[in-house]
Amino acid sequence: MIWRNDEYTDEVPQFFVACSPLVLDNKVIVHLGGREKGTVVAFSLSDGLKIWELKGESSTYSSPLLMRTYDNLLVVQGENDLLGISVDKGELLWKFNTPTSQRFYNSSTPVISGKTVYIAGQGTGMRALEIERENSGFVVKETWVNPDAGVSFNTPVIKDGFLYAND
Repeated sequence: MIWRNDEYTDEVPQFFVACSPLVLDNKVIVHLGGREKGTVVAFSLSDGLKIWELKGESSTYSSPLLMRTYDNLLVVQGENDLLGISVDKGELLWKFNTPTSQRFYNSSTPVISGKTVYIAGQGTGMRALEIERENSGFVVKETWVNPDAGVSFNTPVIKDGFLYAND
């Protein structure tokens, strides 16, 4: 083992941890903690030192992703919000509310294709969100919703313009 960090182990999601880390450049980025102490954090790949952290964003079972359309933009599904975060500084760039319903969780990792982020698994179907640069920030627009399609603890995939999911 090269390094380990136990700073964020005092709280975990209800069914423990399922998030996979994102290794990007010299960073290991992961969403840790739980409902009360959720934190998106970037550690140095070489020594595990904390580079930045974004506190107060309840974690879930989803894994962080890089949105390649925009340089340095992370997409992270939290318990109640989809987040756009700066890779370099960990700054919150945008937030889109994704409330759950019934007994569902935001456990599915989003799927990204170009400027579109597809989310599912919150018990309210599947959604497509268009992320656009506007002035010095970003705007998130919901482009479609399918209330009859969704997933629970798996992640959809996109291939040749088609979205595949297993509900």
